[in-house]
Amino acid sequence: MYTSGLVPPRLTIPEIIWELGIGIYLIVKGYRTSSPALAGTQEEAPTKAWELPCLAVEYFFYCRGRPGTEALADELAEAHWSFMDGYAEQMIARGPTLTPDRTTWTGSMHLVDLPDAQAARVFAFQEPFYRAGVYGEVLVRRWRNLLGRTMWDYPFEPGDDRRFLVIGHGQPGAEAARQALEVAQRRWFDQPGRRDGVILHGPLLADDGAGWVGSALLVQLGDRAAVEAMWADAPYVRAGLYGSVEIHDWQFGGRHQG
Repeated sequence: MYTSGLVPPRLTIPEIIWELGIGIYLIVKGYRTSSPALAGTQEEAPTKAWELPCLAVEYFFYCRGRPGTEALADELAEAHWSFMDGYAEQMIARGPTLTPDRTTWTGSMHLVDLPDAQAARVFAFQEPFYRAGVYGEVLVRRWRNLLGRTMWDYPFEPGDDRRFLVIGHGQPGAEAARQALEVAQRRWFDQPGRRDGVILHGPLLADDGAGWVGSALLVQLGDRAAVEAMWADAPYVRAGLYGSVEIHDWQFGGRHQG
């Protein structure tokens, strides 16, 4: 992990940490940065583009809630939804993550089709929750939609099942091993008994859109144990290609969810 240009803290301004070579990893911790490429504050959203290749691509955003900001998030819900209304046509999936008892908000996930890195920066940093300090950490990655659909195209109602967000963070230097297993991984996802539970899935990508840095998927299964069992059987997992994995309770989000 690389930290650029930090100066002594001012508690209302974020620290931005960039993981070079494996995507963009932005962590809000109440600091500011003097690096022009990473400049940006909660009071004034960043406007300069990242120094990244700019292509029309899909982006994955996971914003972790800062503890104790649930009431503020409720207060800003309408502003958040209004901001997201501007991305209705580009939205692939969205929704909150929740505690395991599904009673408390812990963050927000968005998959969005955006034209370039500047647009992704605007989406991440001009969003009302971010500007108000609701988020404690913002993870941004390029992503590829292997199913070519949105969450609203998913044909199954949850019933007694629950929905989950799974984020697998790839091991550095795993690209050659991953390429050898790519066909097996895709066939594994396409097995009839498994694909019904997969809402969306795809790789997380490096800044150039070529290198694999992990996976993000949305699933609908009976419980967390079922998700863990499914994940443990994946070829990439059995080969040890992930350094860490996050499984979050999740649900469909948006204004229509009330």
